[in-house]
Amino acid sequence: MAHLSTKATIAMAAVLAAVVSFAARAETISVPAGADLQPVLDAAAPGDVVRLAAGEHRGPVVVAKALTLEGEPGASILGGGKGSVVTVEAPGAIVRGLEISGSGTEIDTFDSGVFVAPTAVGALVEDNSVLGNLYGVYLQGAQDAVVR
Repeated sequence: MAHLSTKATIAMAAVLAAVVSFAARAETISVPAGADLQPVLDAAAPGDVVRLAAGEHRGPVVVAKALTLEGEPGASILGGGKGSVVTVEAPGAIVRGLEISGSGTEIDTFDSGVFVAPTAVGALVEDNSVLGNLYGVYLQGAQDAVVR
């Protein structure tokens, strides 16, 4: 097995330090039911976890940063019957553990419970209950995105 050069070793150490530093700054932001969710998502930093308390939260919302949007048991996001309830635009964003309902009904705009835009490379949508939407989860060409 070949030995790594000094430059490669230093580069790997720098990447590791950046990852550890990024993870150390991430925060968990708790959002009570009924609070205005979009401003919380807009103010969150990449890597943060936005945790929704049990109860109803109003949509639609856009996840434009690489953060985790997750729900405690019983947390739901309700759309207003127009457009998608949750739109994921950020690469690496995660949406999990939520009940998501109330999208619009426009086929041309892919109204969905969760709409994953092409920019959301590597996004993860998991463990959600997606009910009463035109489309449940719509992946519009987001490479390496996963729904489970």
